Amino acid sequence: MLVKVASFASCLLCVSAAHAQFAVEPQPADKPPWLEVPPPPASAHDSIVRAHVGPALRVDGDGATGGLNTALDFGRFSGLRLAAAWTALGASAMHAQYGGDLWLSLDATPQLRPVLGAGAAYVRAEPSAEDSETEGELPPETAEFGVATARVGVEYLFDLATADARLGVEALGALPAIEADDRAPWLTLSANLALGF
Repeated sequence: MLVKVASFASCLLCVSAAHAQFAVEPQPADKPPWLEVPPPPASAHDSIVRAHVGPALRVDGDGATGGLNTALDFGRFSGLRLAAAWTALGASAMHAQYGGDLWLSLDATPQLRPVLGAGAAYVRAEPSAEDSETEGELPPETAEFGVATARVGVEYLFDLATADARLGVEALGALPAIEADDRAPWLTLSANLALGF
């Protein structure tokens, strides 16, 4: 009888010992350091309003001229842009373009943002000094017309204290549409610095 009790007690001890080996579930191994995705920098945040300024290059069938491009963006990953660009067309001529578009920013990476936009603009093209001084003819009038626009660009977010700071490059295509005598399109290339507030 004592032998049976001892055998039963030893069996219980073996079972409890076996269960004790698996009482704590094994934890998954940590990922290797090279597989971990670093968190975005704390200063890289998206502001509601951003101001852009930078040089511009307008390219058309007659050549290329430089100037200044400015813009205000409203929105984080999509929104409205109001923009103005001024470029010189030859001797003392000025080509001014004021427009707006709806844009969409693609969150490709925490710091790299492709941007697409489409809209319209009002254009005022002044005649050059050579055209205004033509003898025997009436001086040409300033041309005013509307254009349809399409924009593609990319922005790089970088650390600047706690500000939403970006460097961007973009291409804006314009197609004359409303009250335009010349229907030739043009392309405006620009680089800009943007600060959010």
